[in-house]
Amino acid sequence: MVCKVSTKKFTDVIPWLSPNVQRQLQHHKQTSTGFLKRSRQSRLNKVTEPKAGTCYIQGSVLAFVIAKKMRKAGEIVTAAKLFSRTHTKSKDKIFADDRAKAVWVYIKPLKCQPPCANFFDVHYLFLEAVGGWSEKGTVYRLGNSATLFYEKPMNHTTLKKSSYTPSIVSQLQTELDSIKTELNSIKNELQQQRTSMEQQRQRVEEQQRQLEQQQGMMEEQKHGMEKQQRMLGAQCKMMEDQKQALLGVQSQMALMSSLLGDPSPLHDSEK
Repeated sequence: MVCKVSTKKFTDVIPWLSPNVQRQLQHHKQTSTGFLKRSRQSRLNKVTEPKAGTCYIQGSVLAFVIAKKMRKAGEIVTAAKLFSRTHTKSKDKIFADDRAKAVWVYIKPLKCQPPCANFFDVHYLFLEAVGGWSEKGTVYRLGNSATLFYEKPMNHTTLKKSSYTPSIVSQLQTELDSIKTELNSIKNELQQQRTSMEQQRQRVEEQQRQLEQQQGMMEEQKHGMEKQQRMLGAQCKMMEDQKQALLGVQSQMALMSSLLGDPSPLHDSEK
């Protein structure tokens, strides 16, 4: 708060601040040895290599806020990604200063080397590229947000590759859980489709069975009708044979009658 107030008038920054507190802050700004030392060092850092001209393009938005937005957008946030987002212009991807560009130039070819194929090795390269932890316990251009990605060593020495905060692991775990959930959803959907197809197959088989049964019944009816037709034909033939036999008998009787001269019956008037 003191650093922010020191750049502007107290009444412009926080107009609701009481005059008494404003006077105390002003006195602190002018007399505090620690504050004056940090202020001079800060001004010196802005004009002295290697920190000369360093530029953070996100303005007053803190790095961890940017990381939170990236995470909410579905990205797996790494220190290198956050550094690139906060130190390059979004359109042309031009780095804000030479040191930021130098860091990226250093880390980019190393990411392609076989020993760095592992995600955590690549993640560690950024820390190595920026020079590790400073004596103040910060990482270049990540500041206190570095603890989002790396475990802060007690003595601020070089970080071991195996030391990572749960934040990155949790991001990967969240991403893995999301993939597992999606795979389970696809698996359930496939299982439902498989069940539906099995039910449909059973219905088709049942319909086919019923159709075959109906065809069998129709075939039996056809055979029965053919049998009846054969029996009816046989009966017709027998009747025709009987008719022909009867006609033959009648013809023989007529012939015999004509040969015997069978008299015609007498009428009553002739008697």
